[in-house]
Amino acid sequence: MRKLAFFDFDNTLYGGYTYGDFINYMCDRVLHDDQYKRQSDEVIKNNKDYNQIVKGIVNIVNKLMKGITQEEFAKYCKASCSKAKVLEWANPVLSYLKSQGFKNVIVSASFHEMMADSFEILPIDKFYCTIPQKSEKGYTGKLEILQNDLSKAQAVGDEIANDHAISIAFGDSMGDAPMLDACQLAFLVRNQKQEDIKIAKANGWILSSDANSIIQKIREFLKNQ
Repeated sequence: MRKLAFFDFDNTLYGGYTYGDFINYMCDRVLHDDQYKRQSDEVIKNNKDYNQIVKGIVNIVNKLMKGITQEEFAKYCKASCSKAKVLEWANPVLSYLKSQGFKNVIVSASFHEMMADSFEILPIDKFYCTIPQKSEKGYTGKLEILQNDLSKAQAVGDEIANDHAISIAFGDSMGDAPMLDACQLAFLVRNQKQEDIKIAKANGWILSSDANSIIQKIREFLKNQ
């Protein structure tokens, strides 16, 4: 039987939000104009639903990407979304899971290019992410795939069904809830919202951002499989 571990990226493995870091970098270092920062703040202020926030922020990123080349985008992403922001717990846990035969899978609304610098130091085997539309001239400002909460759950479900796998998931918010519910063992990390904590406890998700305690919980889980 296969072993699969699924990870959200932003604010889970990465200390922050890649879209926000990219928007801030482009406004501060490339455009020298704060209009897209202000638009991003408005999206977050005026929406509570995870999918609406993601959709709104991605639309802003699409505006920033329109017409730039893949090489330029990769350069801007590497500068703005640095592997230095990978969280302390991430590498020990992912490395432990690899040592136990797990395939580590990223399931994120972010773009691959924004996570690529972090992938240089994280043992990742596969990823599902949002995919921008490209043309010969560069990015079109549209999407091919938007990875939202339901498509995250579908990706996880397809992987598990295909492999009849032992499954573990890690997320940071209720936007990851369908993915966490789809797995046998789930961790909610870096979340201090009392409402979310209540939901996590009711669903049997483990609340922790400490590598040692996470690894211990995984050990206990695997002994019973």
